[in-house]
Amino acid sequence: MRGRSREHVMPFGRRQQPPGSKPAQPPQPETPRAVEAPSLQSPEPEQLNANLVPASKEFIRFFLRQYDGDGGMIHAESVIGAAAALTGEFAQRAIGMPFSNGKPGYVFGDAINDVLIEGAAHGRSTVWACIEQAALVADVPRSEIPDPIEVMKKVADAVGGPEFPPLTVPKCHYPHEYSPHACVRLRPRVTAIADSLDLSRRDLCIALAMATGGLIVMTRQTVPPAISVRLAAEIAFGVAKMTPLNEPIA
Repeated sequence: MRGRSREHVMPFGRRQQPPGSKPAQPPQPETPRAVEAPSLQSPEPEQLNANLVPASKEFIRFFLRQYDGDGGMIHAESVIGAAAALTGEFAQRAIGMPFSNGKPGYVFGDAINDVLIEGAAHGRSTVWACIEQAALVADVPRSEIPDPIEVMKKVADAVGGPEFPPLTVPKCHYPHEYSPHACVRLRPRVTAIADSLDLSRRDLCIALAMATGGLIVMTRQTVPPAISVRLAAEIAFGVAKMTPLNEPIA
């Protein structure tokens, strides 16, 4: 995280939302979307894959290329939101849950929570552990690190509402896109990178969470890291509970 590399010196801008554009609305619960399920991944503790760190660095490079905007400026919240959204989707995909079961809009289960938070109690890597570690590396005071259980409760309370995933960061720190759209656009490339590095779907989720954490640390001079941490957690946890999109929401 602290080493100097080409990615660490890329400029991050504060470009404004394009005039007249509005964040896309979230999926409504009455609109089921059938998505093919991945192969079932074992929930048991695994040996740490030696490719997780190389994979996380490759994902950081990948996201920076995708969000390199006008004049070489990268909107920090948008790239963090994209990485967090893919992290959340692959937290869900890691458990092998079938998505073509007619459940409209949202997916719940202890197995998803294990990947997000609860697996840490059993010695497994989790999405939250990666985000929390980034917060500590970025010198966020512990008092400003959000309680992941409270974030999860806010996600649950927002189900069926007009805004999902629910964001509580200031609106000036919203991504410039509806972050789940990044999953539709980027998941094939993300999966290809994972397959080239022999990552299981749970490994892929953790590598994406590590990449999200890396982006939080890299952008800490542009966006207060306490805000980036909350943004990443809210998007990752929220997308982990959404039925994955097959296409962007109009």
